[in-house]
Amino acid sequence: MASAFIFPGNPESAEDYARRFVTSMQAWSEVVFAAGLDESRTPVQNSEILATFWQKCVARVANSPEGYAADYVQAYMRIAKN
Repeated sequence: MASAFIFPGNPESAEDYARRFVTSMQAWSEVVFAAGLDESRTPVQNSEILATFWQKCVARVANSPEGYAADYVQAYMRIAKN
């Protein structure tokens, strides 16, 4: 893994960035991923699968952090019918 990665104005290690980035993704997507797992597995097995998945994500991001960023925008629209 890369040991140092610096965004302008925010020095942090690649590992710290990866953990923070993946934790953010995990917060909004884990339920969706869990729903896609085979129902024949036990909850413990599904939890282990997800834990392994997230660990691999952290390793992948830490290895090449410049390729990962939260480039999404949340937009709120208020639409009214006259």
